[in-house]
Amino acid sequence: MKWLMVLLLASPAAAQERADVPYSWARHKPGTFLKTRMTSSGTAIVEYHRTLKEITDKEAIFDLVTVSIPTKERKASVQKLFLIQPGGENIAEETLKLKDREYKCRVLKANYEQGGVKMDSKFWTAEGVDFPLKTLEVGTGAERWMNFESGALLVSLDEELVVAGRKLKCAKYAGTVKGEQSGTLAFWLCPEVPGGMVRSETELGAPDAKSKMKMVIETIEFEVKK
Repeated sequence: MKWLMVLLLASPAAAQERADVPYSWARHKPGTFLKTRMTSSGTAIVEYHRTLKEITDKEAIFDLVTVSIPTKERKASVQKLFLIQPGGENIAEETLKLKDREYKCRVLKANYEQGGVKMDSKFWTAEGVDFPLKTLEVGTGAERWMNFESGALLVSLDEELVVAGRKLKCAKYAGTVKGEQSGTLAFWLCPEVPGGMVRSETELGAPDAKSKMKMVIETIEFEVKK
């Protein structure tokens, strides 16, 4: 479970978590609240209640309460999310196609650490598009589960999802994960939701596994402090 949570926090979310994008935590005030629920193969197993505590030059700091659905056990902790600085380091230019339109992109990179995993992040940005057209995360560490590669492409800018009882327009991504556990992922970003991530679907398993585990994390409640 630990490696999966690092993956979902750091890739693809952290690649987007830049202070210059409209869904960044850096744009919100302390007290902003986000509740998400994780399900495994259709069964709810845990909720995460995050309250923004502080924004520094490099991190968003949260009071986190983890609630086990089966046992009702609650565990409080402090969580930190790395904030990639505006712009990142421009390393290349590349043209990408979304549907029938081509976009000239800057390829940006950043290196950081999330949950003990060293992350090499690249993301492709284009003028006039609030969301990266492509993301790539490579994780490395001392343990096997810390080594993985996750990449995703923007496939739609106008997907509609019902989030915490509200119908919102979202950007949808699809991609793959390679590592000790490999498979597919999809996720949806929306500027109205703190941190942007409103839903993720990850289907993973060992390379030789006949079946894979499906994990879904979705936003079920949020409140933005102004």
